[in-house]
Formats: sequence, structure tokens, C-alpha cells
Amino acid sequence: MGNQVATTKMAEFKQDLVTLMPRVQAATPSHVRPNQIIRTLMNALEDNPAILEKCTRQSIGQALVRAATYGLEVASGPLGQCYIVPYGNKAQLQISYKGIKEMVRRSGEGLIIMDAAHE
Repeated sequence: MGNQVATTKMAEFKQDLVTLMPRVQAATPSHVRPNQIIRTLMNALEDNPAILEKCTRQSIGQALVRAATYGLEVASGPLGQCYIVPYGNKAQLQISYKGIKEMVRRSGEGLIIMDAAHE
């Protein structure tokens, strides 16, 4: 995607954030800052502008609210708790094993022990 188009789509999504912010704030657990959830999503979109190109802004917003509900930060690299992944023209939230581990830790309901998998 051209730089001008990417800039335009990012600006349009930032306008969407004005209406999404109350939903994100309402969905975010008390131990997480809503601004941090949004900041990590914006970084992921800047790192992977194909998400904005392929996915509807509405589906990206829905994935953002879902991430906020779980209190997980969206990422574009290997350290993320969850990721925005395009499926057709829809953005879907995928929780990584680190996100699952974090949710289990916060729940106090169990313990996850991870080890290498071998054939």
C-alpha cells in the first residue's frame, strides 16, 4: 500500500477512535489503562499497514474492544499477548499463548507450565 494511502487510512481510523474510546474504557478491566491498549494497537497498525488495507475499520474496532475486554495488549512482534489478523476483509483478534498465560495468572484459577515441544 502506498504511503499516502496508508496515512489516509490511519487518519480515518484515528477518527473512529473518538467514538470507540467510550466502549474501550467501559470494556477495559480496572488494572489496565485503556490508553495503553489503544497505543499498542496503533503501533501494530503502523508496523503492519496491510491490516488497514485489507480489513474494515469496523472489524478493527471490534477487535480492539475485544482486546480491551480481556485486558490484553495488541502487538505486531513476538512478544505480544494478542494480535490483529486479517481474515478476508475482517480483522480478528488472536490471543497468543502469552495472552492466555496472562489471563490465567490474573484469574488465580490455575497455573500454566510451558515447555518445548519435540517430535
